Amino acid sequence: MNPLTAGDLSRSIASVIPLVAEPAGDWIGSASDSEISALAHLAPKEPKLAWFSVFSYEVLPYQGIFLDPKAGQGWTEPRRIRGWLRSGSHSALSTGRTDDHVITLLEYACWLLNRCRSQDSEAHLTRLRELLDYHLLRWVPALSVSLTLHDAVEPSQDTSFYSRVGRLLIQRLCAVRQHLGLAVTVPDTGSNGVMQPLHVDLLTPKLSGLWFSRRVLAHLCRELGEVPRGEREAVCKQLLGSPKSRELFQRELERATALYDELGAAHVEIEEACAQWMARTAGMCARLS
Repeated sequence: MNPLTAGDLSRSIASVIPLVAEPAGDWIGSASDSEISALAHLAPKEPKLAWFSVFSYEVLPYQGIFLDPKAGQGWTEPRRIRGWLRSGSHSALSTGRTDDHVITLLEYACWLLNRCRSQDSEAHLTRLRELLDYHLLRWVPALSVSLTLHDAVEPSQDTSFYSRVGRLLIQRLCAVRQHLGLAVTVPDTGSNGVMQPLHVDLLTPKLSGLWFSRRVLAHLCRELGEVPRGEREAVCKQLLGSPKSRELFQRELERATALYDELGAAHVEIEEACAQWMARTAGMCARLS
C-alpha cells in the first residue's frame, strides 16, 4: 500500500468517527468529505437528543453486545477484545484507548493505516487485517442492519441520519479491506450451545442475528394493541405472552435477512459475515415457528 493510499483510507475512516462519537453539528454541511456533507439535509433537528438516544440507549455500538452469547453473564468477548488490543508490538496502547467500542476500533484502524508509511509497514498491515477480519467486519454489518430496522419503525430525520451513518461506515471499512489482499479466515464460533429462555436469546444478537432496540420492541407491542411496560427484557417477555407476537418477530428477522443479503451482495468483503448473520436470523425464525 503506498503512503497516499494509506493516508486517503485513514482520512476516510477518520471522517466517519465524529458521526458516531458526538452529536451531529453544523460542520457536517461544510465537511470536505462530499459523502459526509451530503448527510447535512438529514442532520437531526435535536442533535444531542438523537445521538444519545440512538448510540447510548437504543442500538449500542459495542462488539461484545453483538458477538458475546453470554452478554451480561460472562462477558468473554469484551475481555478478548481488550486483550487483543493490548497485545503485540503494535498494540493499541499507543492510541490511549483499549475499550470495547466501535470508536476505539476505528481510531486504531486509522493509527495502523498512518503507520503503513513506516519501515515496518507489513507488520502494521497484518495487524490491520486482523482488526478488520476478527473484529470490525464481523459485527459492524449487524450494527448497520440494526440501525436500519430501528429507523424503519417510523422513519424520521433523527433515525434516518444514523441508519445512513451505519451504511457509510460499512462502505468505508470495505474500501479499506479491498486494499489489504487475502482475508484472514475467521471461522464462525457459533452459539454458546445451550438455549436460554426465548426472550433472552431473542435479545442476544449472537443468537438471534440482530439487536432489537427498545423502539422496535415498543412498536411491536403497539401493533398488538398493548402499552410496552419496562425495559427491553420485560417488554420482550410481555410480547411473547401473545401468540401473535411470534409472527411479528419473524417479520423483523426476515427484514434483517433481506438487509444482510443486500449488504453481502454489495460488498464481497463482508459476504461471509453477512451469511453468518443470515444463518442466525434464519435459525431464530425456525425456533419461533
